[in-house]
Amino acid sequence: RAIDQTIERIEKSHKRGEDCAIWAEIDKKAQDHPSSSIEAEDATNSDGIRVPKYFAMSQEVSVIGTGRDEATDGKSKHFDPASDDPRQYTLLKFYELNEGAVKMLLDGKDNMDLPFTPGPKEHEIIHHRSETPKSLLLMGRSGTGKTTCLVFRMWAQYHEYRQQGTRPKQMFLTKNEVLCREVQRSFNNMGRAWRKRIETNDPAAIEPDWSTITDAEKPEFLTSSEWLENLDVVLPGEQFFTPFELKKRVDTRKEKDSVTKGIEDYLTGRDVDEIVSTEGREEMNFPKFLKLWKRKLRGSRRSSLNEAIVWREIKSFIKGSIVSLHIGDNEDRSAQDRYLSLDEYLALGKKESRLDETQRREAYEIFVKYEKLKKESGFYDEGDLVHNIASRVSRLSRGDIEALATQGVSLIPVDSLFVDEVQDFTQSELYVLAMLCRDPNNLFLAGDTAQSISQGVDFRFTDVRQIFFEHFGGTKPDLLQLTHNYRSHAGVLRL
Repeated sequence: RAIDQTIERIEKSHKRGEDCAIWAEIDKKAQDHPSSSIEAEDATNSDGIRVPKYFAMSQEVSVIGTGRDEATDGKSKHFDPASDDPRQYTLLKFYELNEGAVKMLLDGKDNMDLPFTPGPKEHEIIHHRSETPKSLLLMGRSGTGKTTCLVFRMWAQYHEYRQQGTRPKQMFLTKNEVLCREVQRSFNNMGRAWRKRIETNDPAAIEPDWSTITDAEKPEFLTSSEWLENLDVVLPGEQFFTPFELKKRVDTRKEKDSVTKGIEDYLTGRDVDEIVSTEGREEMNFPKFLKLWKRKLRGSRRSSLNEAIVWREIKSFIKGSIVSLHIGDNEDRSAQDRYLSLDEYLALGKKESRLDETQRREAYEIFVKYEKLKKESGFYDEGDLVHNIASRVSRLSRGDIEALATQGVSLIPVDSLFVDEVQDFTQSELYVLAMLCRDPNNLFLAGDTAQSISQGVDFRFTDVRQIFFEHFGGTKPDLLQLTHNYRSHAGVLRL
């Protein structure tokens, strides 16, 4: 009975999958494509038992309603099976059930998930190569597989490095600590699964136990906060944090994330002036800015700008744009004064800041007042920290950066950088990232402009491409896009 129920579920999954708008071609007539790798063999094994035919699937994914609805002669549509639960609208993931995977399941020793098999579009992105070395920007909505592609590409590159006998430094960065740990876990799972596969296919092969590989040989997985704190310690120049402030910041992050802490400060009614007292500087975030806005920034006059708009203008443009760093203009300029002047802010194009001139003047007036109150109250914001790091990095030559590696600094320079949820990073942060890479054309940036956990960041993929064009040899990154959502159906997406 259990077998019959399983078969029924499989049949139902395949039938539900046929309602999906995404499909790929499979070829029934291999002889029509003699030069391709598509095969349709009616094979018999050594015991004389016939095995199912094998049809290779096209690497191109099609969508109903795009003019390719009808399959051509000799070809059929392949629909991925969907969940058999009528309350769910997701496609099923597939796992490669090779001998190594079976051995791993039978051993039952590894508490891990098997890496699943990516689809044709994901496979294309994972192994994408340009004629000339270029960074890669991957854009896609939530549920389209951006993080999956990133992890697979990172692992493929790491494995290629190991086969070549080299140990370049890979790094993964994101703003979200939970996402950072999940990506690290997925990457480690791939390492364990690959070792099992090697052992099974060739027991004599020498493949080190993943658990014995040192941290120095593995990629770094960091949140942006951890990354900035480490840079503040290892880079030459005046440090931004005192030892006490740094310890307090790390301890606070261990207890709870800064967003939660800021919200609690706001809800408990603590005054901005009371938060710092004698405990050293405190980071200014949006909940604290909102409190400051209501009590001291907004004033009595009516304004056409709300607090969220002003915070966005400060964080993304006045203090977060690459122009605000003033790289090369005046190296003696204080890191605390690296922000746009009023004229520079007014000169921004409409595609950058969407405010008109009158609104920009008002926003800048509030910014000046905000900076004064922030310093007087013993606060700093992320822009202050990034500008301090950027000013120190801008003074380093490429040789200086390489010399730091010989002095035991493990974070820099980076050979290959992977950033997820890149829409949460400001232009100035991305500039520092690229500056600390050996090759700015070896970055993989994935993101979605429709979702962001960083309040106040206004992100455009075109801005990132412009940064590379103007500052790193005129090579614009390739822009790839994932358009099909595998997590939610169309009704949910329309909401």
